[in-house]
Amino acid sequence: MGKLVFAQFDSIDFAERAAKAVREHVGDQEIEKIEISSRRELLDTSPYREGAPTAFLPLYSSGAFQGAGPAFGGNSFYEPSVRREALLKVELKGDLEREVAAILRNRGGIGVSVY
Repeated sequence: MGKLVFAQFDSIDFAERAAKAVREHVGDQEIEKIEISSRRELLDTSPYREGAPTAFLPLYSSGAFQGAGPAFGGNSFYEPSVRREALLKVELKGDLEREVAAILRNRGGIGVSVY
């Protein structure tokens, strides 16, 4: 039965280097799938992303504020440090989850967890 190993990295580059190290150490025959996604991509599923409808404003509000609605959603809503974080998911065929978790921690993985 396969196992899942998750880790968070400070950047996508660190996650890609860790994935390469896992492939080199474990081998492709033991790995089902490796996925890297940025935290920003995961957060972009919120209703506050760019293009979402803005809230209704009262008639007595200023006209300058009414045109600024989309500026509060999407890319400008995220803190710069959140934009760079990456999540790495490794699906294994065998029982090498301890070795993979050790490699991910060694390569800078934060919050490494095995399921």
